[in-house]
Amino acid sequence: MLFKLLYYHLNFYSLISNLFIEIIPCLIIGIFLAKINPSISGYLINPLINYGVPFSLVGLLLKSGFNINLLFSAIFSFSLISIFLVLFNNISTFRQILPTSTYQLGSLLGNSGYFGIPVAISLLPIETLNISIGYDIGAKIFCWSFGYYFISYKQSSSKQIPIKQFFLFLISSPAIRGLIGASIILMLPWSESIAYYLWIPSRVIIILALIIVGVRIGLLFEFNYNNHSFFNYHIFLTIAFKLIILPFFVLSLTRLWGLSSPTLNPLVLQAACPTAISLVLLSESNKLDENTAGLILMWSTLCSLITIPLWSLVLSAFN
Repeated sequence: MLFKLLYYHLNFYSLISNLFIEIIPCLIIGIFLAKINPSISGYLINPLINYGVPFSLVGLLLKSGFNINLLFSAIFSFSLISIFLVLFNNISTFRQILPTSTYQLGSLLGNSGYFGIPVAISLLPIETLNISIGYDIGAKIFCWSFGYYFISYKQSSSKQIPIKQFFLFLISSPAIRGLIGASIILMLPWSESIAYYLWIPSRVIIILALIIVGVRIGLLFEFNYNNHSFFNYHIFLTIAFKLIILPFFVLSLTRLWGLSSPTLNPLVLQAACPTAISLVLLSESNKLDENTAGLILMWSTLCSLITIPLWSLVLSAFN
């Protein structure tokens, strides 16, 4: 048993080192660009949102295909984020702890695509990959439809959400366009070839997103960390909720439902992922709390290198 756990975690840290071999050069480029032109990330935001998100969603759907496991995990993650977001905005205690949309979305949206899926490939049986991909798809659909709308109008002076405008926004959202595109391609006889070539722009999208993160980290170096308007206990609570409380809730809920380990483990690991790069993209595109979003992203990613191995140990106890 001891050797099994040791082998299990050596594989994990091997994967993490490979990820950082890819991540660090992009971050260094972003930090360097931030010194040259702090506003450079603004040029990349709109192309990433308008073209990158639909491409990445189409690529995931074509890679995994539609099946019941993927559908279940997509609905699960979408519902999980939606329910907690409603609670955050209707319970006064939550509103005090996580007062803005950046904190709220930062505690719920995880980097399940670039970080969580590779972790799942390394730590879990390959036949459970659809569950991890489905979780990421559900979160992406929420992020780039309801979440994108939510962060745009959260700070609005209007107390009423314009319903007609919301549905028009939803129909034109990157996530919905990605779903429509994937559905059309799947009906074509050469869909497999298209899926293969879509991974090329997907890699470019990941690189651009990581460069933006590097730009944000570069700008963070200029901050005065004694300024509590940027670095405060809300950030700590956001990260604690994302890395500890949310996966604990998912673990408790799935155990209560009586789900088996092949279904339970991917859901918990995806819930335990650090805050998504999407939070920075959303904040950048709406010019809201960009610095706070960058701090949450950076610290949650670093802390997750400790918490995810701990969660994998917890999950191994249930196997």
